[in-house]
Amino acid sequence: MRVKYWMTPRVITASPEEGLKGAWRLLKEHAIRHLPVLEEGRLVGIVTDRDLRQALPPRPRPWRSTSFSICWIGSHCGRS
Repeated sequence: MRVKYWMTPRVITASPEEGLKGAWRLLKEHAIRHLPVLEEGRLVGIVTDRDLRQALPPRPRPWRSTSFSICWIGSHCGRS
């Protein structure tokens, strides 16, 4: 078996000048985890989704609560 039977023929690439957010967008749009970086048609590196997760600031998580407290002045406080 040869590599040519398993390779991706149409490779998505970025330039070294691509911003981190742009690279992240390419990974997400094309559902890929590795992004080859080309300069003048020559491979100069590879960026992975893990590399970008470590480099980008963390995304805010939606606030979630399983319960909340309700309190009225002069009333009893309880959990709903």
